[in-house]
Amino acid sequence: MEKPEPKPTTNGDNKKNRIFKWILIAGFSIFFIFILYYFIMISLAARKWVSDFNKNYKTALLQSDSSSLQFITDSTFRTLHQQIAFTKARLDLTKANPLGLSIDLSDSSAKLIIHGVTVHSSKIRQVKIARSLLAVEPYYLSLELSKPLKVKTEVSSIPKEPIQIITAPKDTIEAAQISAIPDTTTTCSTFYKIIFENNLTLFVFQKPKTNKLFDLQWISFLYKARAPQVKANIVSILKFKIPEYSPEILIGLPEWEAKTIYRALPKEGLVALRLY
Repeated sequence: MEKPEPKPTTNGDNKKNRIFKWILIAGFSIFFIFILYYFIMISLAARKWVSDFNKNYKTALLQSDSSSLQFITDSTFRTLHQQIAFTKARLDLTKANPLGLSIDLSDSSAKLIIHGVTVHSSKIRQVKIARSLLAVEPYYLSLELSKPLKVKTEVSSIPKEPIQIITAPKDTIEAAQISAIPDTTTTCSTFYKIIFENNLTLFVFQKPKTNKLFDLQWISFLYKARAPQVKANIVSILKFKIPEYSPEILIGLPEWEAKTIYRALPKEGLVALRLY
């Protein structure tokens, strides 16, 4: 059998291919420009937050205690005031009911405290602080952290109060089958996001002893946790408005420590925080 000869390419086909090519290029260009525009606006939002934060505290100090402004550039004064601020916040944790959380990033520790007594302590394995928090005036930041931060909302990969329903076995065979079923409340990876009333955001993730290049569960959780904020940012950007900004802190804890702290901390709990 003779093979059918290929149809010659017509000018119309070439024109369609060129149009499709230019549409594809235009689409990618628009997408790239929008992504660039998005990150520029987020950067502007962070700068605006830093500027407003410093301005608000400076204005308040000028009206109440302007004498302290002459010392804020002194490193010794800053360090001393940071220690005093954290001590004040820790003292206020004694009023927490039933307990509070103390996070000291200067010595990489997270502690559950009941009436001033540490009942659980964990070593923080990894820390990442938003640049905006490092860019604000340290003295003003210590004033902000001189009182415990109150939890406003939480998002977590695990339930706050795990409930496992088990049907009573009818015989020993069924009992053995039930005991072989894995407890998913203890095997699920622990990630959670805490937003405080001052809009500071804390991400906590379980940090394994061995570093992984990619943790799909962590990436998936970040996507779900940040999706509402990204959506709100896009809406603001499309209206040519600078979006709202919330500085983030990420800390990595050992698996069981992260889970213990999350489930022990009350829903509207108090957290004493020291960054450096």
